[in-house]
Amino acid sequence: MTCKKSNLNLVKATVSLLFVCLATFAKSQDKTIQKGLYLSYQEFIDDAPKGTDQFYIETSPRSGSNWEGTDAITIRLNESDRKITNIWGFSDGASAFIKHQSDFFPLEAKDDSIFFYGYGTVTKNDWYTGEYQKPIDAKRAKANAIDRAMLEKHKYVLISENGSIERVPTKTELEELAANSMEIIIYRLSKKQKDSTFIITVNDANPTRCDRNSVHSYLISPDMNGATICLNDDDHTCIDIPFDDNEPQYIEVALTTNETTAQLKHAKQEEGEWNTEQIQGVLRKEK
Repeated sequence: MTCKKSNLNLVKATVSLLFVCLATFAKSQDKTIQKGLYLSYQEFIDDAPKGTDQFYIETSPRSGSNWEGTDAITIRLNESDRKITNIWGFSDGASAFIKHQSDFFPLEAKDDSIFFYGYGTVTKNDWYTGEYQKPIDAKRAKANAIDRAMLEKHKYVLISENGSIERVPTKTELEELAANSMEIIIYRLSKKQKDSTFIITVNDANPTRCDRNSVHSYLISPDMNGATICLNDDDHTCIDIPFDDNEPQYIEVALTTNETTAQLKHAKQEEGEWNTEQIQGVLRKEK
């Protein structure tokens, strides 16, 4: 996908905001989804659920203003009314749902990503404050933390390679991360440039297509100590950038009409600011 606008990629393993395409699910939006239980992620992407006529659905309104108009979902067996918990998700024949934190949430597909909105997560740090004198006090503290988390509403993305789930950071979290991170801005001009496309990787992650007149922005966390930017050209051209959270670092990708090898240039701040502003001006006119 050509990135015509500046985008923000968080180059950090623990915050992988990378929306990936799951074509089978996107296609399923245009056809009837089979009703049934998904025992695994693979059954979901294959649209091959089991137990089509063996369950029924119970709903009850969720609490909290964030969840107004939505229902908590319980799945039960027809014959015994036993609650079904050990499944990946289910389909009601119209929509697919994923099990997350003891509830089920509808999956949505948009902009080459599959996502859902679910409850907040709870870790031991959210409820454990020290040595509890009675076990019941620890249980109560944990239950209270879970209740608070269920009032929260967070966006999660489904990673197509393995079906793992990752929470999308909030705007506040992104701002806090950005304040302590180094920004890498990679751009390509169009004047006197060959009409070539490169795939850029930053620290061996988040490959991005780089065309003429394009700008791409990345955040590098302090624990990475810097960035290595590479092109997928024949020479696998790379450049190392030391960590610096004071000013954005500008990298120009160039393949001029009289050259045969692409170049990566660590541009001065004034030059980078000027060039990226010129590109953004062109893109604004194209809208």
